[in-house]
Amino acid sequence: MPPKHELVQAWLRKARNDLITGERALGGQPSVRDTACFHAQQAVEKALKALMVFREVEPPRTHHIGLLLKQCGTVDARLSAMSKDLKWLTSFAVDVHYADVGDEPTVEQARNALLVAQRAVEIILAGMPEEARP
Repeated sequence: MPPKHELVQAWLRKARNDLITGERALGGQPSVRDTACFHAQQAVEKALKALMVFREVEPPRTHHIGLLLKQCGTVDARLSAMSKDLKWLTSFAVDVHYADVGDEPTVEQARNALLVAQRAVEIILAGMPEEARP
């Protein structure tokens, strides 16, 4: 398997792990909503970076989903249609780690963040050839 595909698979495995962690955080007792939102953002970030590596674009060291989408170039129309929701996830990359920045996400926000992330990762995976999928 080409090294590029191995790196794409590694990014996609990490994205999947973030989705699993987000689901567990939200479903736990008590639910940990900020952690669920953080991992939703991370899943999308890592899936987009997998797409960039697949397209032989060096992923930048950023958490900004809008910038990553832009640098991916042409993306699936379904992903483009989600861009507003995907960009919304960026606020969960850093802000949720600080006690003095914003409010705690609601359960509804956390569920929505995970749903958006799951859909985005599914779309990105569907566009990958079988040998690049984990």
